[in-house]
Amino acid sequence: MTSPPLRRFGRHPVAVAAVAFLVLLYLTVLVVPAVVHADPTLPDPLHSLAGPSRAHPLGTDELGRDELARLLAGGRITLTVAWVSITIALVFGTLVGALAGYYRGWVEAVLMRFVDAVMSIPAFFLILAELALFGHSPAVVVVVIGLNFWTPVARMVYAEFLRWRS
Repeated sequence: MTSPPLRRFGRHPVAVAAVAFLVLLYLTVLVVPAVVHADPTLPDPLHSLAGPSRAHPLGTDELGRDELARLLAGGRITLTVAWVSITIALVFGTLVGALAGYYRGWVEAVLMRFVDAVMSIPAFFLILAELALFGHSPAVVVVVIGLNFWTPVARMVYAEFLRWRS
């Protein structure tokens, strides 16, 4: 027996297809490198700009590096950055929204005005300024992205707290 939210989710074919695509994408990025055994950074000048073949299903770049291996390595990094950034945004946004919705009064006013102030700054320029200030190492990029997209989460959590309080 499935739970009501799962049944409701199952009635939306686009949502089911999107989740299936994401699962397939994650499995491809995580499983195929174990099977392919190609180093994404290893140059092979003798095979530079080679077309697709059995050894290189998507061909090679100008330095002879396998394109499929490079795509899969980039996919792993991108999906990891996305998950960690989303987790940071969810945790921080949920915390701020829950505190504002639960305590109300001056706590609510200060926190939600802070959310408004952060939302009024264009994210692109804020991210550029933060990266210029703190550097551009992978860890800093992940934290900067996560801390710049927590405001919609805070708004939604705050709205749900208000809804359930009344």
